[in-house]
Amino acid sequence: MEKRDRMEAWTLVVCLGLALMGALGADMVWPLVGHVGRALSDLRPGGSAEFRDETLNGTRAVSVVTDGSYVRAGDDVIVTESRGSRVVVRAANGNSLSTS
Repeated sequence: MEKRDRMEAWTLVVCLGLALMGALGADMVWPLVGHVGRALSDLRPGGSAEFRDETLNGTRAVSVVTDGSYVRAGDDVIVTESRGSRVVVRAANGNSLSTS
């Protein structure tokens, strides 16, 4: 195989690999809907929460927003929507306060 052929073959492999990673990554979101975590900051409506991440064997902090309700730091939250980098949560125990 000539150098040019090897380079073209390698380019094809890399491009196919990137396309496959992009296709798989589009549907892979974390944390999943239903995951329970803990608010690290007051959520009014945006802030941070941490969730258990089995791949890290620990926890990971994530930027989250609520549906408009206020959640105190330290309260448990549950993921109601997770799409790309947008993670929507609500208070898991129903103790959120309305902002209206």
